[in-house]
Amino acid sequence: ADALARVDELAALYDQIRSQVPSGPERSRLMRLISSTMWSLIPQIDDLAVKPRLLSDNGGTRLSAYKYLEWRPTAESLDVLLSRSIGTLETPFGQYDALLALRRVLGQAQLTPEQLQMVRATLGWYLQLGYSGDDRRNLMQSILSTLG
Repeated sequence: ADALARVDELAALYDQIRSQVPSGPERSRLMRLISSTMWSLIPQIDDLAVKPRLLSDNGGTRLSAYKYLEWRPTAESLDVLLSRSIGTLETPFGQYDALLALRRVLGQAQLTPEQLQMVRATLGWYLQLGYSGDDRRNLMQSILSTLG
């Protein structure tokens, strides 16, 4: 429970930083630090209520779900991670973390050829739109290159 409490504290801090620190390198650095600290705590959490966290209005709470799904990838999380990695429901930082979890799902979960094709088509389509920043675009291209 200690690790979960710490993750929840970090989620609240993430939201505080997002609302109080102006967009820029310092805010990104702080949010990356929170993300990596969450990642280090996730292995100590046996069972995280992922679904309500994914539906949360708080970006930090959603981030904790992405980190958990990155650590414990499942085929069942494919659709939500794919939609969050490209959709307007998530901030760019959240999109990136959803992509990290998606990459782990693609590498470790047993997926059908249809699911893999859906990922290829969706990420390929999104890349053609040109909406994403360099970090997300590069990660999407890396994911696509592993899918062939």
